[in-house]
Amino acid sequence: GGKQGVYGVLHLVMSRELREDLDLQLISMVVDTAGNAFENAKLYEQSNLLIHELRLINELTQRLNQSLKLGDIYKFASEEMLDIFQADYCCFLQYNEERDVLEVMASNVAGLAPSFDAEYGFGGLIFHKKEPVILSDYSLNGKVPSKLMDITHSQSLIASPLTVNGKVMGAILLTHRSPHYFSYDNYRLLQTLSSHIGLSVSNALLHAELRRMANRDMLTDMYARHYLDKMIQQYQVSDFCGSLIVVDIDEFKQVNDTYGHQKGDDILRQVSDIVKSSIREEDVPARWGGE
Repeated sequence: GGKQGVYGVLHLVMSRELREDLDLQLISMVVDTAGNAFENAKLYEQSNLLIHELRLINELTQRLNQSLKLGDIYKFASEEMLDIFQADYCCFLQYNEERDVLEVMASNVAGLAPSFDAEYGFGGLIFHKKEPVILSDYSLNGKVPSKLMDITHSQSLIASPLTVNGKVMGAILLTHRSPHYFSYDNYRLLQTLSSHIGLSVSNALLHAELRRMANRDMLTDMYARHYLDKMIQQYQVSDFCGSLIVVDIDEFKQVNDTYGHQKGDDILRQVSDIVKSSIREEDVPARWGGE
């Protein structure tokens, strides 16, 4: 043992009779010295591991913060996870609330579906349980089906929830074809790194939402005039020709004067919804101003 705990047992088998006054004292000295040496080596190893982890976290955070594009963040984080853990495969899943599915945001697995049911597999388990998972041998697992493990023929798995603004928004999954590949230290480190990745994802989502709001008309959720002007300039440079359709609502002032501006706002929203549902995906619906 050492100052912080007991680490094991020294077992001696002697071929002669024990001389308690000398032999026990000698054995005790050997055991104490060995225990202290073992403890010091263990603490040194742990401190080196901690320093290494802190460097990884610092470098990962700095590089993640270099971009506010969600796709770039997921792509970079996936590459880094594969390198840090020397895993064979990595998959990032993010929950899509409108479709109630977990979408694959980044993965190096060919043939993996673009999305999964929110209840399916290890991703669904982590998303709903909000807890990390470590699996040493998938062949012995009979409870959780996994396309990721089946396609890649993986046996080992570590996975962690992806938390954004305190809310679980998805999962990070790392796999390896060998059983018993990932250690508990890997499992713990992934949880730490996932929180930093979640923060970068949160910043990217917030930035995207701010950009969306800045380019949108608050009443109709159509694009604002300044965004339309910018798109027209881009199309004039890049396209051979184009079309601009401008419409207004007849007798709109009379509606406002008779029924009030709140009813007028309702009509603006209804007409905007009709316009947005009647155009193609590549078209740009915008509010020019007024009605």
